[in-house]
Amino acid sequence: MCCLSLRFIRTAWLLVLVLGWPAPVVAAAELYRARVSVADHSEAERHAGFQAALATVLVKLTGQRHMMEDPRLAALLDAPGEWVAEYRYGVSESTGALREEQLVVDFAPAALDAELRRLGVARWPASRPAVLIWLQGPDATRRPLEAKVSAILQERGLTGLAPLWDLQDQLALGMAGGLDPGRVMAATTRYETAVWLILEPRQTAAGIQGAWSVGGDVPSLSGESKADDWEGWVVASAHAAVDALAARQSYLPGGDAAKQRLRVEGIGDYVVYQQVVAALGALDSVRGLQVEQMTPAGVTFVLALEGDVELLWNALARDGRFTPIAQLGADAEAPPVYVWRQP
Repeated sequence: MCCLSLRFIRTAWLLVLVLGWPAPVVAAAELYRARVSVADHSEAERHAGFQAALATVLVKLTGQRHMMEDPRLAALLDAPGEWVAEYRYGVSESTGALREEQLVVDFAPAALDAELRRLGVARWPASRPAVLIWLQGPDATRRPLEAKVSAILQERGLTGLAPLWDLQDQLALGMAGGLDPGRVMAATTRYETAVWLILEPRQTAAGIQGAWSVGGDVPSLSGESKADDWEGWVVASAHAAVDALAARQSYLPGGDAAKQRLRVEGIGDYVVYQQVVAALGALDSVRGLQVEQMTPAGVTFVLALEGDVELLWNALARDGRFTPIAQLGADAEAPPVYVWRQP
């Protein structure tokens, strides 16, 4: 790729002055969408459906299962229609004979985000990794339980992936005495995520007990769960793991934004420059950006951030188009440098 030309730099500055910065891309639409069952198309049933859908969306946005108990959200749930962008009716995705009538609701991201900000409600960033589900147990029971975990993750705003459990996985895991996190990390490298959830239930005289843990490209988290049956244990453990992960990554919007300088190289023309600005603006923790310096080697940005700066580094790592460069002997005041890799 050629270097940034002086003509490009002048053109970029002119367009910035005339057009302003590209608007940030909104968060993933699925976080603001919910599908709920309804009895009919009546106004009362639609209002109840809006309430149930908004409750589902608020749980996804905040990462907190018990968010509906927060009195700050009472007014939102009393008038859920005010936040609806569009809705439509359909039927459940079940292929069985009994197919339920459903209401699919899309809420307005900008309006809902602004209201949560005004209320001071902590947010879970929309940039979330897929989670590879490592569930210990025999194949006959593991597959349906994996599907249950995947459904729970989707309900909470995450994507769940199931490993193949083929010979390559078996060799990587060893399976000598449970799921060792180090071996799980090695086995996970072949999949399209670097985040894993380990679930290790066991039968005891008191029911089903065991440990869960989250690790990889996120802070290590773990806990214990117990239940009367296998499905109950899996449900409790999956929810507990998501609760812990969301609590660790959530931040409180509003207030003064922190400033972070960032240099991006590999920008050869204005089209690529627009792609980089759009990609940075779409990151959930980025409230705004401006250009500090343009050179033939790249562009230095100043980002206005919400939440901890680690949210930015994690989001850049998951994006895949930004590759960090180690700067040997670099000035301590120099901004971190990334290279833009076009898709």
